[in-house]
Amino acid sequence: MVCIPPVFLDLHLKRISNGESLVVHMWTAPMKESLAKNTPHEARGQWCSAENHCETVETSITFKKFNLEKQATGNYVVAFADGHEQKGTLSVVRKPYKKPFLCM
Repeated sequence: MVCIPPVFLDLHLKRISNGESLVVHMWTAPMKESLAKNTPHEARGQWCSAENHCETVETSITFKKFNLEKQATGNYVVAFADGHEQKGTLSVVRKPYKKPFLCM
């Protein structure tokens, strides 16, 4: 039996000071750890400025450190529909999946 883990990576970022959050959905199949760093990765996300006030955004994530099994750090840019951008840094830790893996 061969099990294939999910090929998407969800980054959940929160700005504690003002309650904003960003969830980025990234396609990880083309990402190799050695190639993921220092390269902008485009992805869609959802920016929430308050509970029940969310919008779809375009994001660019550039990893400084990237280990798919442990953690990642880097920078992000969020492009909003009205043309303005939000920039920041990120530090995320892997949270294990509960086997929604495809097994054959």
